[in-house]
Amino acid sequence: MTGFLGTGNMGGAIINGMVSSGVLKPSCITVYDAKAEASERFLKLGCCVARNEATLAELSDIIFLCIKPQVFPEVLSKLASLDLSDKLFVTIAAGVSTARIKKILGQQVKIIRVMPNAPLMVSKGASAICVPDDVEEDKKHFVIDVFSKLGVVSLIDESQMNEIVCVNGSSPAYVYYFVDAMVESAVSQGIDRDEAFKLICSVFEGSVQMLRSSSLSPKELIKMVCSPGGTTIESIKCFDENNLYKTIDDAMKACTKRSYELGAD
Repeated sequence: MTGFLGTGNMGGAIINGMVSSGVLKPSCITVYDAKAEASERFLKLGCCVARNEATLAELSDIIFLCIKPQVFPEVLSKLASLDLSDKLFVTIAAGVSTARIKKILGQQVKIIRVMPNAPLMVSKGASAICVPDDVEEDKKHFVIDVFSKLGVVSLIDESQMNEIVCVNGSSPAYVYYFVDAMVESAVSQGIDRDEAFKLICSVFEGSVQMLRSSSLSPKELIKMVCSPGGTTIESIKCFDENNLYKTIDDAMKACTKRSYELGAD
């Protein structure tokens, strides 16, 4: 049995991905959420609903921790008295280290850390996964298979898990921010909002495809689009004058800093 503590956006996306891809049947999944209505929709899907956190842990071999970093101490303390030696915990929380979890649950607990992102909800996710050596091969492959069904997977060392948050975990918001700014500018220049949104989304999709298929680097592709004396180069000049590279660097490092803060005792 696979259990989910927390059935919010990310937890729900993983459950739906498991079921739709055939990785697990709903009857093989148990959920618990502090908000009863959040669990209700998965009961309708055919999943089991545990009455509390401890019951879910007792019933499950693999337990996905899909809860906010701020509530980890409170939630995990409810499991600390259980025998968890044969359990695997999969945490998707930013900043919460395996050492911190083991400090509460015991050193015998096996843990896989995952940093997924929001596009998981449309099976286009990008998940960074850290798998310690003590995790059984079958459970390791199960977890990797789950996230592979929901997008791209990269295996990384735990020493990089806080830094990776700004790379794939939080970064969809950067894209949405940029798209929103472009749409608002287009509207201010008289372009229909819906038409601008449609075109800009297509630009991002096509540009990503070019990045993946081209042998050129991002900088080389920028140069390719920027004809001397043309229109695009004026936009790039504006970005450079406002030091957009530094702004992005500052933003990503602020994200990393917060990851470390969330993991502090």
